[in-house]
Amino acid sequence: MENRKRTLTGLLLFWAFLFGAFVRVLPVWQASFPLNDGGLFYTMIADLQRARSGLPAVTTYNQLSIPFAYPPLAFYLADFIQTLTRLSLIEVVRWLPVLFSLLTLPAFFLLARSLLGDALKGALATALYSLLPRSYEWIIMGGGVTRAPAALFLILMAWGAYRLFRDGGWLNLLITIVCGALVVLMHPERALHAIVLGVLFCLYFGRSLAGLRRAVGVAGGVLLLTAPWWVTGLMRFGWTPFYMAFQSGGGHWLFWSPLLLLNFTDEQIAVTVLLAVIGVIACLMRRKTFLPAWLVLAFLVDPRSAPHVVPVQVALLAALGLSDVIFPALARLAGQGEDWAAFLTMKKGLWVLGYVLLLTLVNAILNIQDLNQLVLTEDDRTALNWVASQTPAGSHFLTLGWQDNAMLSPLLEWFPALTGRNNLSTIQGREWLTGKEHFVARLNAYPALYACLYQNAGCLDRWAAQVGDTYDYVYLDLVPSPGQAPQESALSASLRQSGQYTLVYDTSTVLIFARH
Repeated sequence: MENRKRTLTGLLLFWAFLFGAFVRVLPVWQASFPLNDGGLFYTMIADLQRARSGLPAVTTYNQLSIPFAYPPLAFYLADFIQTLTRLSLIEVVRWLPVLFSLLTLPAFFLLARSLLGDALKGALATALYSLLPRSYEWIIMGGGVTRAPAALFLILMAWGAYRLFRDGGWLNLLITIVCGALVVLMHPERALHAIVLGVLFCLYFGRSLAGLRRAVGVAGGVLLLTAPWWVTGLMRFGWTPFYMAFQSGGGHWLFWSPLLLLNFTDEQIAVTVLLAVIGVIACLMRRKTFLPAWLVLAFLVDPRSAPHVVPVQVALLAALGLSDVIFPALARLAGQGEDWAAFLTMKKGLWVLGYVLLLTLVNAILNIQDLNQLVLTEDDRTALNWVASQTPAGSHFLTLGWQDNAMLSPLLEWFPALTGRNNLSTIQGREWLTGKEHFVARLNAYPALYACLYQNAGCLDRWAAQVGDTYDYVYLDLVPSPGQAPQESALSASLRQSGQYTLVYDTSTVLIFARH
């Protein structure tokens, strides 16, 4: 029986690593450019390379004098890899996230095996995690330059923290401190989740004087290792930019909404999330509240990034839903008592397990098709090169396309990075600003700008006045998504007829108007 369990554990891990790699590599391989975002980080890496003597005071991105307060370790890493490999910076931004995303798979297995107390359960959780869309989609994008390493080290920090508070030991303390510091130096939002993780693990597994000493040691070690960054930032900018960045996390009173609607896993077939609900119920009935508390607190602390962090908790809970509820029930029906592991070694059990895994694979493949739409088109890249070479350096643009979600528009993020010009409709980077230019203010204003596609040219002037900004050019992307036919709008027709604008760039997919 033990041999069969080990064989099944190996097969589950083989499935997880094979298809987990498939869904992480394929969409990036198919795209000739970083997926979705990454333009802000691309610019900050270039800024860092130009300022070899130290950190720049501000980034040149979008000409907004955004404080260079973002944790810089991932930028140094990208610079080092570019120097080592001689790849272009675009290729580094494209592939570095994939590398770290692949490393999250064995790291997650270490955590799952420890927390669930069984290698087979850990392998089952890893198989579910590997194909859960939210476990990879946002960290293989261009913006995954910072998100992917932070995701990896957050998992390793959780693994180290659990072992530290359970068993103690200098090695576990060192792992927890180093990985926690790396999270803080990679990504500010995941730094919040690292703090929550540390407190939660201490409360559940370290409620003793020794546990308190270990927690103080972790906190002190992380503060010490990250001091060069946060001390420099506070001395340069004060607390305001950091406060504004943390305020971009969304309305905290709405944290329960995605939990009740179960729409935070990005699954088109709700498989893993429903299994996780069963796992939550099983945990609560047994009064084992750690995993449910970890899931809920992630949304309470940071609703904006929580869906990209909770795949760890979701996969663990889903594995418990299968191993502690569904498989034992089926085992009883099959006359195996409640030995779910023995049931899985039977043909009936393998069919059930195979069906679950197949559904998760279908979800991932469907998700890849969506990711293929989130890439800057070659026509847009050509147009942006024209903007960079043919318009004055201080020009202000108002860029608009058929993508109604500003955070899923590669054009909006990459426009300032590839042109060096200011774009009023770009949201990224504004987390560190105040007033009407702040992230939340501009994000809330974007739907009114998108509505201008169905109105005349005067709508743009009213929107610019509302946000307190001015513009010299209007850039219209006519392609709804890659591969689709260009589509004119009421706005493009109005701009063509308006005497206040001159069409200076005209292709079947992109129109650029100069404003008189």
